[in-house]
Amino acid sequence: MKLEKIIIGAFGFLAEDGATIDENTVSIDAYPDVDPVENWESIGCITEVTFETEKETDTDYCPDPNGGYAKVDTERVVRDIIKFKTKQAGEPFWRMQFGLKDKIVNATAQTPFASKDRSIKFWFKCQGRAEDGADRVVMNVFGELSIDETPKWSKDPTKPGYKFEVINSSIATVEPDGIV
Repeated sequence: MKLEKIIIGAFGFLAEDGATIDENTVSIDAYPDVDPVENWESIGCITEVTFETEKETDTDYCPDPNGGYAKVDTERVVRDIIKFKTKQAGEPFWRMQFGLKDKIVNATAQTPFASKDRSIKFWFKCQGRAEDGADRVVMNVFGELSIDETPKWSKDPTKPGYKFEVINSSIATVEPDGIV
């Protein structure tokens, strides 16, 4: 077993559902390769990542051999969520923040808060980086991105927080490297 300091940060990349990349349409069943690297839009440096699960519990009562009943709880995961903060805010952040219906085009006006759906479906590539500069985990997951924490507009820069709800895809991957 290899022991080391844990991952110190990550880099994130997005490929939007419905986009055409290298003549392929991005969907739950297809994500772009990394050649060229620009196939994925960088969301920059990820300063914090947490993995959360939402669980449901079913409770049953079974007879106990010694008399009475024993309570048996069966727990299952019903939703996986990845929360992360970045140092920068890009186009998806501003689109969700202002409730825009379409992707932002510079110097083109849109109606703010016209979209009540403040999430966007993406493939999310997350590269967990160790202190030695090597990727310890590279993950490709499909899901719905939304804003979890909106930074204040102030003299002190704050970090936007995102919530990524994972949607199960048969081609999603996680590749640990240098862990064992």
